[in-house]
Amino acid sequence: MATPNASDWALLPTADCPLVTPAMKTLYHVAHNDESLLGLCLFRGQMATDLEEAHADSGFPVDKTVKVLRDDSNRIVTKLLLSLPRNLTLSLLRHTLARDIRQRIEGLHTYPSDYKGVYAAAISVKGRGGRFLSVDEIKQLVSTIQDYRTGVRLWLDNGKKWNRNDATHQRSEAVVKSVDFQLLRLSKIPENNDKPRFGQGQKGLVRLNQLCYMLERFVTAAATHGFDTTVPLCQSPLMIGCSYVSMKTRCKAHWREYGGGFGATTWTWEFALCAMASLGFDPDVVTIPILVTTDRPSYPRRRCWSRH
Repeated sequence: MATPNASDWALLPTADCPLVTPAMKTLYHVAHNDESLLGLCLFRGQMATDLEEAHADSGFPVDKTVKVLRDDSNRIVTKLLLSLPRNLTLSLLRHTLARDIRQRIEGLHTYPSDYKGVYAAAISVKGRGGRFLSVDEIKQLVSTIQDYRTGVRLWLDNGKKWNRNDATHQRSEAVVKSVDFQLLRLSKIPENNDKPRFGQGQKGLVRLNQLCYMLERFVTAAATHGFDTTVPLCQSPLMIGCSYVSMKTRCKAHWREYGGGFGATTWTWEFALCAMASLGFDPDVVTIPILVTTDRPSYPRRRCWSRH
């Protein structure tokens, strides 16, 4: 069982952990050093500002989250922050959940998965001990997403069909099919040669743009500090989900090896895993309960990627 080193507690940008915003640094310091997590509640305003500034041009709808963070008149945020196990909070703040679970970081306490509640899922590459892609590999992934998006746009503009007499269409269709094939391989969903599996319609194109934006934040952070771009990152994308049934059952929907294929997960999650697989990477997914809840009306209606 591994113990985090001192640099983890300082949360300084490093080659394998480049994305550290001012709010992340402050919250991490408070969560680690204060006797109570109540201190986190004093920085709700900074959380809101950091979130707002980070996604000013991303297209992510963060207005409601920002409003709740700044208001919290019913103490929902306060209750949530006080309910999180400390080391799990630290892991979520630094976006190293997959690494911490796979390397069994000491003290990563959580709740039983037999109950309804809120959980987190994180992506890494199999065989890397919970690490994600390197910055160079993330650039490849972003390029694949952009090529797929171009293919979807061509398909839409051509009346939702491929023009197989056009070289550009042929190249785009090849990229789309290389990603879509992974969905067939990973989750046994029947093949469909006539249309892209992901991102159909204008809203879908927006979601692909947002996925690129989220991944490019790692690239930008590494470039800002001049870090080695060949080092696999300890940080990785997170998704936060809610379950009306036991979290153990719900988490099976997010990865084939849990026995549920992809089930009812978000299509952007499916797409990210399939795009990685199309580049030759073997994705790995970890899930962990964050909170146990009993009041169904308090659940949000959908899952979302972590946007911090």
